[in-house]
Amino acid sequence: MKNLLLLLLTLTCLKSAGAYGQEYNASQFGCLSDGKHTNTSSIQYAIDFIAEKGGGKLHFYVGRYLTGGIQLKSNVTIVLHEGAALVASPNFYDYLKDEQGYSLIVGDKLSQVKIEGQGVIQGQDSLLQRNLLSLLEKGYIKGNIQDFQPTLLSLTNCKDVQVDGIFWNNALKAAQQYTRVQNLSLTNLNIKGEQQANAKGIIIKESKGLTLSNIYIDTSGKPFEKDSTSELIKVEKAILPSGKSIL
Repeated sequence: MKNLLLLLLTLTCLKSAGAYGQEYNASQFGCLSDGKHTNTSSIQYAIDFIAEKGGGKLHFYVGRYLTGGIQLKSNVTIVLHEGAALVASPNFYDYLKDEQGYSLIVGDKLSQVKIEGQGVIQGQDSLLQRNLLSLLEKGYIKGNIQDFQPTLLSLTNCKDVQVDGIFWNNALKAAQQYTRVQNLSLTNLNIKGEQQANAKGIIIKESKGLTLSNIYIDTSGKPFEKDSTSELIKVEKAILPSGKSIL
């Protein structure tokens, strides 16, 4: 009887942990923060695992997490704490392709997606640019270099998306691009990309229900690009280095 009660108590605790234990540390999945080890497969496994469990938050703490392309999933929140950085691979073949081109972080047909915190998502634009030029010269890829330059984040056909508090740095094509996204909230963002020519900040296409608040963009290319079909609900304190509004 005592063993049966102990078993029931254990099962109850495990059930409760499953219901409320939606916080996960990236290190639990083997992610290393040394800036040298490539964490692509570990990060992707963590995102997939959390999604299969019904959703939750994946926390990255202090360190530099080198990664190639990763796919976001519905109901999963990426949390980059202060001092944590997702560092993009300098190898072109590590990126993922969607209908908008190549990207580090992608998502299609998702809902309830969040990226938040006080950390950094950082491209290695100079190294990646050299890698692309080398591949073009050797004939491994063909076309204009602009066709292969990736963004840091590309979301397509998604809804209920929030990006809050992240520093986006050194993208080749653009920091973020959103296509056919509904209910998009961008808040407390710092976007910089002045080192490479024509690096853009945010690209919006065919999207509805957009809110922008407390955003600073300093890029060599267009800081904010929106097509005529996209609709903004609110723009508040979204500025350029000059202090002027991004719109």
